[in-house]
Amino acid sequence: MIADVGHIALRVPDVDVCVDYAQRILGLREVERVGGAASLTCDQLRMRVRYLPGDSPALDHIGLVATSRGALEELAVRLGRAGIATTTESLGAGIDEALRFYGPDGHAFAVYAKPVRDQPDWYPTAGLRPTRFGHITLTAPDISVTEEFLVEMMGFRVSDRIVPGIGSWLRCSTEHHVLAVLQGPVGGLHHYAFDVEDLAGLGRLGDLLAGHDERLIFGPGRHGPGNNLFTYHLDPAGICVEVCADMQKIFDDETHVPGAWPATAETENLWGALAPDGFDDLCAPNAASISP
Repeated sequence: MIADVGHIALRVPDVDVCVDYAQRILGLREVERVGGAASLTCDQLRMRVRYLPGDSPALDHIGLVATSRGALEELAVRLGRAGIATTTESLGAGIDEALRFYGPDGHAFAVYAKPVRDQPDWYPTAGLRPTRFGHITLTAPDISVTEEFLVEMMGFRVSDRIVPGIGSWLRCSTEHHVLAVLQGPVGGLHHYAFDVEDLAGLGRLGDLLAGHDERLIFGPGRHGPGNNLFTYHLDPAGICVEVCADMQKIFDDETHVPGAWPATAETENLWGALAPDGFDDLCAPNAASISP
């Protein structure tokens, strides 16, 4: 039903500062600025990140790409049968019709078919320029509730878990995960992620951050679930950004058995370095939960 993650929409106190960071460090391109909201991309889609004005950092919504118009219509039927309210709205950046609804822990989803792909694959930038928008990791008080919603309503498959009830990684393609859920006190966003080709790309990110008097907060390292190389840093709004490489691929849904990883430091980083204090508690809350 879902083909891929499409974009993330964030509310931030200063859109201009976040756009500058996204261009200067990540190497994204600004495509559109409408009503104070900025849309940026790193590939053919017009929007991979959208910054909207807000009083404090928050997750506005998660954009997902449906496999087809028929799949989008089937999703609307499923949601209606479950008593979940939906609205249809235009998101801009070529997305004229998106189905918007809320998950059980307050995460807002916007699902659409056939996003416009008219941007150049290559463009000049002094920033990182990721190869793709990778994944979004959410927080929820009870991850099993959000996991069930993603599986039952939208057809995601579980790739791995950290047990008991610590984390769940879900896929809709051969990528190990495009969405994940970590246990947290409230529903919100832990981090969003971009992919680069290899470890050298992570080194370039470190150099870019250091050159602008900024730093990684965790990594480089290698995760257990997903087996991917990783780094983490904070954007100007204080929202966590992962840049990763070498993500595991899952090609056979029939034979794959989700791993049950222990909640240990070794699971978080197979290379051994510990996450900093407070890393697991990072969270940009859902915008709906802080709206007046």
